[in-house]
Amino acid sequence: MRSTQAPLSPSRPKGALHCTQAALPSMMGRGGRIINMLSTVIEEPNWRWHTYGAAKGALWQMTRHLAAEMGPHNITVNMVSPGYTPTARQTPHNDEYLQDGLAHTPMGRFASPQDVADAVLFLASDKAG
Repeated sequence: MRSTQAPLSPSRPKGALHCTQAALPSMMGRGGRIINMLSTVIEEPNWRWHTYGAAKGALWQMTRHLAAEMGPHNITVNMVSPGYTPTARQTPHNDEYLQDGLAHTPMGRFASPQDVADAVLFLASDKAG
């Protein structure tokens, strides 16, 4: 089956890497927070999203390894992976797609942008450790 996606853009995982490399020197010695946005696509392979999933998979591994490496420096590295989060900017999905997504969502609802923001705010706060 032929995909209509563009080839994997190296900027996807590299953008987070370059931001992290730029921020780490100022965090060393004083601590800090790094929060990456991931996707459930890394857990559910789909031919329509192979390049996006590969990029997010690279970011997932980078996040895990950085967390282990930076923890001793009082720098937390976390990821937020909310799954499908309807917004006004998304391409509309058909009802069958949305109902299937809801059937596989433990809370029986999709995340809201506020849910995602609240998770990021918590991870950025002192309450997160």
